[in-house]
Amino acid sequence: ATTGANGTTYPGNFPYHYTPATIPAGALRVLLVGDSGAHHMAPELVSEAEREGGAVESVISFECSVVNPEGIARSYNGQIVRSGPGCNQQRLQAWEETRDRFRPDVVVYYLANAGGLDEMFVDGEWQTDCDRAYDQMIEDELGREVAMLGGQGAAVLVATSPYNGFTILYAKASERVDCRNATYRRVAEEHPRTGIVELSTYIDDLRHDGISPMQDVLHLNQATARRVSRWLWPQLLQAVGRADTATAGAAPGGVDG
Repeated sequence: ATTGANGTTYPGNFPYHYTPATIPAGALRVLLVGDSGAHHMAPELVSEAEREGGAVESVISFECSVVNPEGIARSYNGQIVRSGPGCNQQRLQAWEETRDRFRPDVVVYYLANAGGLDEMFVDGEWQTDCDRAYDQMIEDELGREVAMLGGQGAAVLVATSPYNGFTILYAKASERVDCRNATYRRVAEEHPRTGIVELSTYIDDLRHDGISPMQDVLHLNQATARRVSRWLWPQLLQAVGRADTATAGAAPGGVDG
């Protein structure tokens, strides 16, 4: 378990936490949040930050995320999976505590889990990406979360979810990933200092170059996480005005002022 700044103890699987031992003077401070996809990327982003004189802190939850607000999911075989009461509230509390203590310049929000076979129980119905009510729920909830994460002045970059192994297993998976990424883009358009990192496009480009990016159905392998971290760092600098140009930009328009 992990104890928060106010004495709250979080469950044993939450958060998966990287904390910099020291923060160099003038370092770019990056907070990484999201699901297990962010956790698998975190070690390489931490290494890239150290190489560039920056600092990364991550607070990750495997089972609690914005995509499952009530913590109840139904898998493709009908099995019901519950995250536990208060899981998302604890997640958001931990993120807010970390924001206030770490004072990030920029927040990276990355959800790998898109396009899957599960359905979420929301407002009394089983829903998933591309269902209008579900997409609107994600848009509303994610909007509140990025507003909180940027509440002390940080820029927030939402990474698009790459196509993954579900697109091989399930005919509608690609469509669901597209719906999710469209939702992210609407959130970025609606909130100041919020932008998009086109991670999905970058991963597609690697595949077109013959590079296998994944270690399993959802997660980037170590070599890809290293490539992504080096590609991402200039965009983080650009998001806070520390670089005039970046080697690979965020979505057109970048981060709103």
